[in-house]
Amino acid sequence: MFVGVESSRQPSENDRRVFALQAGGPVTCAAQLPAWVEDGGAVPLPPALTPHPWQAVFWTPDPAGFSSFQPVIFDPSQQLAPPLPQGPASLPRASSSSSARRPAAAARGAAKPRAGPRIQNVTCSLKLGCKLDLEFIARNTWNVQHQSKIFKSLVMKIRKPQTTARIFQSGTLFCTGAKSLNESRVAARRFAFKIRKLGYPARFLDFKVLNIGGTCKTFPINLERLYVAHKGHCSYEPELFPALQYNFRPGMTASIFTSGSVSLVGAKTEAEFYTTFGNLEAILAGFKRRP
Repeated sequence: MFVGVESSRQPSENDRRVFALQAGGPVTCAAQLPAWVEDGGAVPLPPALTPHPWQAVFWTPDPAGFSSFQPVIFDPSQQLAPPLPQGPASLPRASSSSSARRPAAAARGAAKPRAGPRIQNVTCSLKLGCKLDLEFIARNTWNVQHQSKIFKSLVMKIRKPQTTARIFQSGTLFCTGAKSLNESRVAARRFAFKIRKLGYPARFLDFKVLNIGGTCKTFPINLERLYVAHKGHCSYEPELFPALQYNFRPGMTASIFTSGSVSLVGAKTEAEFYTTFGNLEAILAGFKRRP
């Protein structure tokens, strides 16, 4: 005779799944399974006393009380949960998943597209129209660096746009770090506004763009052939510097590396910057390095 013992431990989620897979019978299973899960007093019989190898007998507490027990027989032929996958036929097809991953793998193996010309730095200057006390500005403003013994200027930084200004006592301001002409103008106005907040009659005068610098990624280049063909416009000394210096005009120079990386400095407008890169790429097309 088997005696059921009340237990305070609630069945886990794994137990619920096992019992749901073993459950069967529209009356005994559906009516009794919620009752013994709520009470938590199920006690299984030993395997030797079960009536069938594929059946299980559970003794659950009677709703009337724990003095009497009633058996519940679960027949796995009638399952309440979907069957578990059996055999290799139920496994997902490898062709579908591999075919879904094949375009991504092909995209990773393909050659990366070349990066077009991109402006990296715009340098501008303006005049504030007043004399400045750099010591006073350094004591009353955030994000300022002033080392009067090293350099007679003050360095000020802002985050939006992320730029740096060098301010002189005469009221001249140089701004660097902008990524476009519009950002450079906005940054210069914000620096002038910070100076005005300190009590100086600062104005926005003589705004000029001094330099536009940027980079571009092209194809591998044979620098030796390029230097021989354009010796009058370029200089190349690989013992000192690995890049070839190509001079378009006084003040505008392009540094060309054998990997195809090109950096240009000296442009005054965005149109001149992009036009120069277009002309340079047409020149470099005849000196492409063969693998």
